[in-house]
Amino acid sequence: MNWLSKTKWAGSCLIAASLLAWPSGSPAQSVLSTVPTLSVLTNVVQVKRLSPKETERHHPVRLRGVVTYFEWNPDWQLYMANLQDETGGISFSPGRTAVDALKLKPGQLVEIEGVSAQGPFAPEVHGPGKFGSPVRAKVLGAAPDPEPQVLTPEQMANPFNQDEWVEVKGVVRRVTTRAGPKAKGRIMVDFSTASGTFRATVPTQATPIKTPSHLVGAAVAVRGVFAGIYNQKRRIVGAHIMVSALDHIIVDEAGADAAFKLPRLTASSLMQFRPDMASRVHVSGVVTLFESGSHLYLRDNTGALRIETPETNPFRPGDRVEVVGFPAFSDGAPLLLNAFVKKTGGGPPPQPRNITVTQASSGEFDGELVRLDGVLLDQLKRPENVILMLQSGDTVFSAHFAEGEAKTNAPSLMLNSWVQISGVCLNQFRYSPEPRPKPPQWRPVSFHVVLRSPRDVVLLREPPWWTPQRILWAMSLLAAAIFVVLVWVVLLRRQVAVQTRVIQRKVQREVLMEERSRIARDLHDTLEQQLALIGVQIDSSLARLAKSPELARKSLELALAVVRHTHEEARRSVWDLRSVALEQGGLVEALPQLAAADHATRHKVEVITTGQTRRLPALVETNLMRIAQEAVTNAIKHSSCSRIEVNLDYGQREVTLCVRDNGRGFDPEKVMPASSGRFGLMGMRERAEKMNAVFSLSSRPGEATEIKITVPLPDGAAENATQMS
Repeated sequence: MNWLSKTKWAGSCLIAASLLAWPSGSPAQSVLSTVPTLSVLTNVVQVKRLSPKETERHHPVRLRGVVTYFEWNPDWQLYMANLQDETGGISFSPGRTAVDALKLKPGQLVEIEGVSAQGPFAPEVHGPGKFGSPVRAKVLGAAPDPEPQVLTPEQMANPFNQDEWVEVKGVVRRVTTRAGPKAKGRIMVDFSTASGTFRATVPTQATPIKTPSHLVGAAVAVRGVFAGIYNQKRRIVGAHIMVSALDHIIVDEAGADAAFKLPRLTASSLMQFRPDMASRVHVSGVVTLFESGSHLYLRDNTGALRIETPETNPFRPGDRVEVVGFPAFSDGAPLLLNAFVKKTGGGPPPQPRNITVTQASSGEFDGELVRLDGVLLDQLKRPENVILMLQSGDTVFSAHFAEGEAKTNAPSLMLNSWVQISGVCLNQFRYSPEPRPKPPQWRPVSFHVVLRSPRDVVLLREPPWWTPQRILWAMSLLAAAIFVVLVWVVLLRRQVAVQTRVIQRKVQREVLMEERSRIARDLHDTLEQQLALIGVQIDSSLARLAKSPELARKSLELALAVVRHTHEEARRSVWDLRSVALEQGGLVEALPQLAAADHATRHKVEVITTGQTRRLPALVETNLMRIAQEAVTNAIKHSSCSRIEVNLDYGQREVTLCVRDNGRGFDPEKVMPASSGRFGLMGMRERAEKMNAVFSLSSRPGEATEIKITVPLPDGAAENATQMS
């Protein structure tokens, strides 16, 4: 240790010694005491007024009071205890195990010391150690029970009553027991008031546990510690009373027998003013419907009444009974709560009253046994019940079966059946404030019917065979059939289109072959003959050349004309092979192309078509095309015309082709013979004869020329040809 370290250590020792020797009231001690001390809380209300944040600071607590409750809680695995002083009650920790638990008993005057701690809902007192450690307690002796705080039913929901020593009055509905670990158990007493049902829990160590069944039906005053039931958000959702012994359940009226001695009231006067409106009442009547453990409906001479009862003993419709219970008003209708029922006699089942849905909706028959008609809209089979949805007029209402075998034996009906049901009519009311001067009223908004048994549903009329479901099925099948037909039509049209294309290709090939055959015949019949004629004329010219040069010259001129005509025919034959317009569109498409090759003469030719245009037989179209072509060519070459009119007239039984020009004309007598060297007119006449057509030529020198061919059509030719627009 160096010098500096020795110096620091010595200085620290001197300071510590001086502080220890300083007087207690010196300023130095005040400076060091910077941590504030918490005051000791000496009554319960001081602890309960701590906020959760202050509670967790563990304020020291010293309380003196009476132990109002003490037991081992198997649910929380710890001992529970409550203390009550002049200001209130609070829970404290006597320990978690039997080793460290304080041996306390209810009724002891004790003094406890501990710290504040936050419990599940309200502040508590724990030991200074870990959670659940016992407080320091000192038993001062025995003490009488403190005076309880009498709670009204409305105060049972006040969370500030937590851990308070209270008293609640009610009527016992049921007493049950539950065995616990190590022969410990509990007695649960369910009691009710006019506004609700509560439970009192009494711990016991008796073996076996004796059930105090004599309490059932008794009017009692329950004294114990108020214990709220809270959720995870520390909000109160219920309450029960922790009673240390059965002696704290004080019987005011011995069972329900005393209540059955009260004067009888009628159903109609039940909710009229009486000084003891909160007390139990006594009524009697005939049972119309009974639901075990839930509801009983009865009727007397003045009206019907609904009763809530825990009774499980069977009551039949027609039984005469007496009932005691607390009167109440629920959803616009009077009823008895927490009631006890006693059978006094039997009788035949009461007969329902026939009413309409309008009467049922009015609320006048609430709780009455009625009979209604309606159409079954739906039948809902639920695990807990069977619900029938019915309609009468514009009103839709429901009906369900009461508890019992009716649930499983409910009849299975077809929808849209007309049925008749019998049961208890129950209305739902709504509070409806009306404008002045009328007072506010409960008005019925809907109703439903509770059925007693499957016999309460009677089939009046079965539904028509054509139900909406069957109509839907029929429409679905029809739609499916139409869809199949449409698909079949589409596939058939595709197949027909494919076959049509195949047929068209075959027809085109046949037409092409026929046209080729025709051209071959033309070459054979025309060109070959003309070539033979040329050869004959040349041979004749050679024979006459020496003797008669003039005749030889004429023969050569004739041969030259035949050569020219043969050249034209050859050119036309070649054009036939290339004529696509005639094959595709007929004469209507092919005629405008007569002068298409010669731009200079294209404007001279005018094609006029009249009548209903259509395709003609191939022979007719080809020959008419060639005649028109020859006529137009001759007019262009020889007539010096400025206009050529080609008129094609489609008649019903014939087709007429007329080619007219405005040229200089000629003498038909001179050009028709073969010796004239004009073979075009001869070819036209021959083509007309092939078609059995009438050929006419009208011309005169200096006037117009007209060539007309009328082709008769055989029967059926127009129908078999393809029409064109």
